[in-house]
Amino acid sequence: MRPGAFALSLALTLALVGTGCQPTTDVSSGEIRQRLVGTWLRDYDENGTQVRRVLVLEPGGRFREMSRTLGPKEAGTRHAHEGEWVYDGGHSSDTVAATAMSLLPFLAAGQTHKGPLDKKGGAINYTKHVAAGVDFLVKSQKPDGSFAASRTMYSHAVATVALCEALGLTQDRALVLPCQKAVNYLQAGQGADGSWGYRYKDTGDTSIVGWQIQALHSAKLCTDLAVSPA
Repeated sequence: MRPGAFALSLALTLALVGTGCQPTTDVSSGEIRQRLVGTWLRDYDENGTQVRRVLVLEPGGRFREMSRTLGPKEAGTRHAHEGEWVYDGGHSSDTVAATAMSLLPFLAAGQTHKGPLDKKGGAINYTKHVAAGVDFLVKSQKPDGSFAASRTMYSHAVATVALCEALGLTQDRALVLPCQKAVNYLQAGQGADGSWGYRYKDTGDTSIVGWQIQALHSAKLCTDLAVSPA
């Protein structure tokens, strides 16, 4: 299935829910987007602070997101995130993992921090959003190659994949050093039995190992990066 086809089919399914699930034969993508226009609210508690997140789907398929905390007297403080995404669940502090995971679908669709790969025009341009996310990951990296807001080797691997994919798609020389440092840290953090654990040098399980292998594979596809065979 080509990029975007699954999302469109899901949108069509949702749009038809209100019509008794009776499909029509000539529903255009524009009509689907119009039917889905609306606002979704989510209120939740984060470390004792009430947080409200607002997601707005505008006509034309564009998204806007806003979050604000609710103080003791319902005073609101809006948050303008500096390029990072935040998990809604129990790992909201792991912004590196959330940001990297959010970047991957954009990159897979050809939306990079240097512009869309499809130059024909007509597609929605997410360059600003992807660039902010990539910039957040780079700025979060420590001198040893790890990431400041990363809680586990899971997070490190996902961030490494995202940066390597961004490098591979754009050949942006500014990403070579951050990617290489991330790969070096990942390889140095391998456990004694060949696996990776939640923490640096720990042993772990197949799910953690799978992400590390994917990160190394993404790095090997970039000709500017060195991946040790051992």
